[in-house]
Amino acid sequence: MIITALACAIIYAPSAHAVATSTTSVLSIATSTTSVGTAVGTAELKKSIAAQKAQLAQLKKKSYPTRGIAHTLKRGSSGEDVRLLQQFLSLYATSSAPAITGYFGTQTKQAVRDFQRKESLDPVGIVGPKTRARILALSNRELKQVSARTASSTTEAVPEITSVIFTTEVGEDGSGVGSTTAFASTTRNIYAILTLANAKQDTAIGLIRYFNGAYVDSEVTHPSRSGLRYMHFQWSLKAGASRIPGPYTVTFYVNGKKSKTATFTIN
Repeated sequence: MIITALACAIIYAPSAHAVATSTTSVLSIATSTTSVGTAVGTAELKKSIAAQKAQLAQLKKKSYPTRGIAHTLKRGSSGEDVRLLQQFLSLYATSSAPAITGYFGTQTKQAVRDFQRKESLDPVGIVGPKTRARILALSNRELKQVSARTASSTTEAVPEITSVIFTTEVGEDGSGVGSTTAFASTTRNIYAILTLANAKQDTAIGLIRYFNGAYVDSEVTHPSRSGLRYMHFQWSLKAGASRIPGPYTVTFYVNGKKSKTATFTIN
């Protein structure tokens, strides 16, 4: 089964008239459009980072109270220790999570009793030494789990493009059949086959293509599934369409960061 990593758009080579545009106009178009192409990949990367930060922040919230509750608490108590207790109870998923007010009222007492029953403690509704110790132990356990998840995410393998080849045919496994950097002007399809490492579905793979240093086109897409080894971009020309001989340079990006640059020529 041929692995199709993206819906490849039919892209036409620039006309001779377009290439003959003034130097100032070409530079202007290349700069503005290149920025757009790169920005798409960068936006995807920023969105991913923001989501990871939000998730980490949410996990850290579940670590309260980090310093433990220093005093015995009961109905009528107030202050920071009560607030820490209420934060813990609201995140511990008790059936009667209290509002975080800093005041130990009826609702907080009921939540404490529910917690004590769940943890096989005497359900008196007073936060004494045993209850404080259990809350601290659960908080420390959560902290360790958060630290482990954080360490795992920071050492996670980074998606990358390990190689690029140009070819006229894609194999059944998605790899390229043969490799060349020179194509006849009658070539129907040109494929850029990318070999990927550690790629996921949310990895942004992009490219910007130039002809003699002038911008031609750009595209950003994603692997069809996590762990995909090969994906490809395709350039096609209909019969009779204008083809301009010369060198084409393609710069590839992973999550908005430049990865590989390769060149092919149409003779």
